[in-house]
Amino acid sequence: MEPDRFVVIKDFNKIGSVVYACTKEDRLKFIGIANTLRDISKSPIQVVTLLGKDALDVYSEYKPYTFETDEEELIKMVISGEVPGTPNPFAKND
Repeated sequence: MEPDRFVVIKDFNKIGSVVYACTKEDRLKFIGIANTLRDISKSPIQVVTLLGKDALDVYSEYKPYTFETDEEELIKMVISGEVPGTPNPFAKND
């Protein structure tokens, strides 16, 4: 089955984001990891959920995407603040 829901992790100081894709059958896992990541995130890390098969095309501000399937790696990224991406020259890095 094709993914139709996505957890997106974005560092506002970088271009790009990390995506954890799920299907309708994975909805409980999707809710759990999304809530966990939101609870442990802090600025400049943003965690959002996008719904719909075309969501990654619609919300292009999060492109380019790096896909991750390991939930532990996602948690480590958010805790450490080491989310992959290209430095954004227009970001205010306080």
